[in-house]
Amino acid sequence: MHAALMGGNGPNLSSLIGGRVADFDEPHIAWRTSTATDSGNCVEVAVASGSVLVRDSRNRSGAVLQFPPATWSAFLAQTRG
Repeated sequence: MHAALMGGNGPNLSSLIGGRVADFDEPHIAWRTSTATDSGNCVEVAVASGSVLVRDSRNRSGAVLQFPPATWSAFLAQTRG
């Protein structure tokens, strides 16, 4: 398991639990979707104001989750194995 998720040499575990819902309705944010996506059931990711933003690709006007970059990196490391 990634050190950050274990509470070791990374961010505090409490900073990795969830992301806050942000209000990012700015048109200049460049949202990206995985090139492996073909079903449309995915999320879009963007970087803005020093945070990683995540939203549902089917509900682009819905909630946006905001994560610190270290939290997002720990999530990716864990999911990629």
